[in-house]
Formats: sequence, C-alpha cells, structure tokens
Amino acid sequence: MRTTTSVILGLLLMAVPVFSQEWNGFVEFGYAPKLQKNASLAAMMGLSSDGQYYAIGEQRVQLKFEHFSDEGELFLKMDFLRDNVFDKTDLLVREAYFTTTLVDWMDLKIGRQIQTWGVGDLMFINDVFPKDWISFFSGRQDEYLKAPSNALRFGLYPENPLVQALNISVMPFSESDINVMTEGRFASIDPLYSFMANQGIFFGPAARTSREPENFEIAMRVQLKSFGGFTTSLYGYKGRWNNPYAIRPDNASNVMTPYFSKLQVYGASTRGAALGGVLSFEGGYYRSVDDLDGINPLVPNSSLRYLALYEKSLAPTLDMGIQYYGEALQNFENIDNNVSSFLQSGGLAPLDVETFKDEFRHLLTLRLTKKMLNETLWLTWFNYFSPSDQDFYLRPSIQYKYSDQVSLTVTGNIFGAYGDNNDEANRKANLLPDYRNTMFGQFSDDRNINFTARYIF
Repeated sequence: MRTTTSVILGLLLMAVPVFSQEWNGFVEFGYAPKLQKNASLAAMMGLSSDGQYYAIGEQRVQLKFEHFSDEGELFLKMDFLRDNVFDKTDLLVREAYFTTTLVDWMDLKIGRQIQTWGVGDLMFINDVFPKDWISFFSGRQDEYLKAPSNALRFGLYPENPLVQALNISVMPFSESDINVMTEGRFASIDPLYSFMANQGIFFGPAARTSREPENFEIAMRVQLKSFGGFTTSLYGYKGRWNNPYAIRPDNASNVMTPYFSKLQVYGASTRGAALGGVLSFEGGYYRSVDDLDGINPLVPNSSLRYLALYEKSLAPTLDMGIQYYGEALQNFENIDNNVSSFLQSGGLAPLDVETFKDEFRHLLTLRLTKKMLNETLWLTWFNYFSPSDQDFYLRPSIQYKYSDQVSLTVTGNIFGAYGDNNDEANRKANLLPDYRNTMFGQFSDDRNINFTARYIF
C-alpha cells in the first residue's frame, strides 16, 4: 500500500505546471483514556498488564497542499502521526489526487481519495467505500471515519432530461474497512471463533484479496434531476464485503481462514424538503454472490437494508436529526436449519457465521446540535440505539473554538447493552456464554473519552 501510494504521489507532483498553490494544515494532540481496564484485550495482545488504558494517545500534524493550473488541480493531504499506544511513527497519505476536465461533459479524478455518497447520518447503505471504525470509536474527528481508497473517478454530465450526473468510481483492487480485526485497540472475542477454538479448530489471519485484474471494484451513482423538490439517485456496486465475514475451512490443518467474499449492491436514495424540514430515504439490496441461496453456513447471506432520516431546525441555534435504519437477512430459515443441525449433532457441526444475528435488525439514531456563544461553542448529542440487538452507543461531544485557529473537543464513546443482552445469568445460560454478541454491546469494556486540541495554520 505504501509503495503504491508513493508512486501515485510522485506522478501527481509532476502532473501540473506551476500556476498557483497553497499550503495549510493543523497540529493536533489527542488522548482517549478508557473508563475501565480490558483484560480481554491484554490477553489477546499477550500483555502482562490488566488491559490497555488508552484507545488513542497521539500527536498529529496534517499538511494540505493545493496546486492549480489551467490543466487541473493537484490535491495532497498527509498526516504525520506519532502513536504512543503502539509506540510507532507513521506517514499517512490520506489524499493524493489529480482532477481535470477531459471534455466539456466529463471530469476525471485519479489517485488516492476520500469517496462517499448516500443520504444517511453516520449510517451507510450504498456508500460501500472503506471506513475507519477504530478512529470513530476512539473519538477522532468525524472526517477520519471515511478511509481513503485508490481510484479513478469519472464524473459525466450528459445533456439528458432525466439524468443530472453520472459518477463512476473504478478501484483497481479491493479496499477493506479498518476495524477491530485489523487494529488491536479494542477487544471483541467472536463467540464462533472462541467455540471453535475449544473444539480444536483455530482461525488464522484474514486472507488478503489478491491484486489481480478480476478483483477490481466498481461503484456507480446516477443522480437524477430534481422532481417535486426531491433529489433522487440510483446506485450500483461490484466488489467484495469490506470485512472478512466469510470463512474458508482447511480440514487437514483444522485452521479456518476468514476472507472477503464477493458482493454486489443495488440501491436508491431520495432527499428533499418536507414536513417543515428535510426528509431522506435510502435502500439497498446486498447480494452475496458466493452464497445466493443462503445455504453455505460459512458465507454471509444476502440482505435488504433501508433507512429514513428527518432533519429539522428546532430553533436558530438548535438542530435535530432522527433516523431509523433496518436490515432484513434473506433466506433466514437456512440459518435456523444450520443451528438446529449444530445442536442435534452435539456441537460438532459448523455454526452459521450469522448465528448470532436476528432476521430483522432495527437501529435508531438521534442527533441534537446546540450552538452557543456566537457559534464558538457546539454541544452535540449523537446516539445509536438498537431495540433488536438491545445495545447502544452514545457519542456526545463538546467543541469550543477559542479562535479561528484553536479548538478544543471532548467526545464520549459509551458502548453498552441492556435487557437480556446485559443480563449476566442469561448470558451464562447461552450456548456461548460471556459474550455480548452485538455490534456495540461487544465493546462495553472499551468505553473511552477523547480529548483533542487542534491548532490550524
């Protein structure tokens, strides 16, 4: 990855003759102490201590460079990061791309870039571009949730009565999310992995997708012209799941290897003024290419995903956003059958990788933003709450802008579970005890508070 990015960076630096340019950036100090020790994380990392005390502890310098000419724009964004938790120093190229107009009706952006689309508020359906969940769960600024990818992105603007724009993004090789599987700042012991280990079956590291031509990814958005005050878009994607949910067994060695199975996504979204605010809808069909009928217990099933978002200004300095998100697993009866077979076999048959999911998942979010002191003080409340998973994630934040250059931010990352999912006796009686098998409940021992100071130059 670093070699590829360096080549892209070198080519881009030679791409545009000097016309005008601008440097800027920031210096940032961030610390996120955890609210309790995490013994599971210590065991996972082979540490002798009781657990990792910090989600992050870092010093960061970001440099941004913009270079303009008649031929196009060159944009660079680089982070110099000192990571005290892992005791390492990195140079991270977040963006390095060249943008130009090929013809009157077509633009091209080539290089490393942050890509996003869709209408959800921190919920993503048709936005299948990589995410950095470790940054988000650690309380870094929201911009770091979007991870970069190397791509050729075309923008086409046809003279068509129905189509306003067509965006096509081609990624030469698969990009994955950054999460607990790839960076050990949080501890979550998958119940399937733990159970299999007790049976003498072990899991190796996730298999990396080979960088062969057939493993390229392509994403497309068709933005239709506004109708009735609503803007509608259609989406398509061909690639792989962003996480190694699928498992490839090796019976000879008793080693199971997670891998990124194939995925296609088809969806749509619409957004417009309604009910005194802004109303948004989005939906998508996740087609699991490697298991279309849902009969392979080691590959994720296809699913339907959908959301609705309503945003409104309650007062000149108070904004609100309410969102509903849902998932419906397809061919769920096959998951039930696999679990039944597992129980009848005395625990020797493989569990389905989605054994610990419900057929329907529901999630609610609430955002409240209050601006005070001439908008120098921002109080933000954001939370995820799942009545089906019986878990939650609270992410309140306070940001104070001391000046145009200096800002201070405090962000809470409070994970938890409730009901049966947090009942000790109920979990002990489960097939796989001592595990809160939900997206947010599993990180209950990794609650943290992030303190960030930033100086912009």
